[in-house]
Amino acid sequence: MLNTKRLIFLLLLGVFTSTTQAAMVLDKAIIHFGSGAPNRQDVEIRNPDKESMYIKVEILEVLNPGMENEERRVVSNPKAAKFLVTPSKLVIPPGGRKSVRMLNIGKLPVDKDKVFRINLTPVTPDIEAEQMAIKVVVGYQLLVLVQPNTPRIDVQSTREGKKLTLHNAGNTNVLLRSGSNCPPPVAPPAKPSSDSCVEMQSQRLYAGNTVEIELTYDTPVEYFMAIGLDNQKAVY
Repeated sequence: MLNTKRLIFLLLLGVFTSTTQAAMVLDKAIIHFGSGAPNRQDVEIRNPDKESMYIKVEILEVLNPGMENEERRVVSNPKAAKFLVTPSKLVIPPGGRKSVRMLNIGKLPVDKDKVFRINLTPVTPDIEAEQMAIKVVVGYQLLVLVQPNTPRIDVQSTREGKKLTLHNAGNTNVLLRSGSNCPPPVAPPAKPSSDSCVEMQSQRLYAGNTVEIELTYDTPVEYFMAIGLDNQKAVY
């Protein structure tokens, strides 16, 4: 199952007798629009259940992503936002699959990324029941990144002992993943155990973001830095 943000809803009817769960399976959770890439991308949704799945699609534009004043606004006018998702509602039969199409209908930004979140929320149909049933429906939220026409990478770092500060002074987001902080080497013949290395939490830094990371060891931190669909090694 993709590592996406889950939205959980409970529908209570009558008097409790049973619990059922509706799920969906996605082929991707993060969508990138960048220079030279197509202005449309599809996300396939599969319904593994034995009942039809009804899904509502909602676009949220993310303002000041990653900041304390981050705000998510529902997009009521896709033409003004220059971003469209279609259809806005869909029905997937049991064992079936359908796609949601995302269209970047404007020019790529110049100063920094445009960021959207797409809610895929199952909608429960009206159910008549004399007894209570609990219906658990699991929704998902997609992350959409529209990168500048000319992405500029500039992650600045400072170290104060075991505290690492990272600042994204570029104009596009970077994802720092698979990080590790290992103990200092020891004199031979002793060898440090790789098990003592500490795995670092993944960090997505949007343009202008700053993050402080407390380390276990006063040694370099190694990450794989993902910029769009490209990856490179970074050491801080």
